[in-house]
Amino acid sequence: RKHLIMTKAVVSTQSTGELARSKGLVEGFQGNRDVQWNVSKSAKQAVATRRIEELSGPIMRESMDNVQFNPDVFKVSEAAKKAKCSARTEELAQPIVRK
Repeated sequence: RKHLIMTKAVVSTQSTGELARSKGLVEGFQGNRDVQWNVSKSAKQAVATRRIEELSGPIMRESMDNVQFNPDVFKVSEAAKKAKCSARTEELAQPIVRK
C-alpha cells in the first residue's frame, strides 16, 4: 500500500514571529552560582559557641508508641453513658431536610 502524504507550506506572519521570539533575560539577572566555591579562612577557623552546640544537637523525644499509648482510649465513662442532651442540641442534631 502507498500512503499519500500531503504537506502544506506554512508561512508565518510578522505577529507570529514576534510571539515566537523569546523574551530574553531581565536586566540585573544573575545566573546560577558555581557548584563549587571557596570557603573563607574565617569560616574555616570559626568556633561554635556552647549555645550553638546545644541547638545543633538532636532533639530527644519519647517514641510515638509510648506517647500515644492509652489503654482506656475507647472506654466510655459512666457519666457519658448517663448524659442527656438539651432540646436545642437534639434539634441541631437532626439532619437538614432538602427539597
